[in-house]
Amino acid sequence: MGRWTRDNWWLVLAALAGTALLFIGVGLPLEDRTLGAVLGGIVHAVAGLAMLAGIAVRRRPGRRALGDLMIGVSALPLAAWFWTIVAPLLALAVMIPAFRDAADAGTTSETPGSARPA
Repeated sequence: MGRWTRDNWWLVLAALAGTALLFIGVGLPLEDRTLGAVLGGIVHAVAGLAMLAGIAVRRRPGRRALGDLMIGVSALPLAAWFWTIVAPLLALAVMIPAFRDAADAGTTSETPGSARPA
């Protein structure tokens, strides 16, 4: 397994979580046309877009920590679906490495292709 795969496996989960949040955000108002469902749909859709944008932002030089924070914070609405069991586990599987990488971003070189300390 390559170093990039070992360090960034969670980005695949973040992309899945962002897509799931977008689907939830669109589906909530379609299923139930109350004000709460519409507002909840907006929150979920914005979180999904922010998560996917965080994946793109994190690729820019010098913006890795910002992208990681965007991804980690955007996963919070998934934790609210605690009765599904899978959604909060997905949120944790995204939030923990995102916040860990955000903390590490300030201590490592962000030059593309540079080796990360072990």
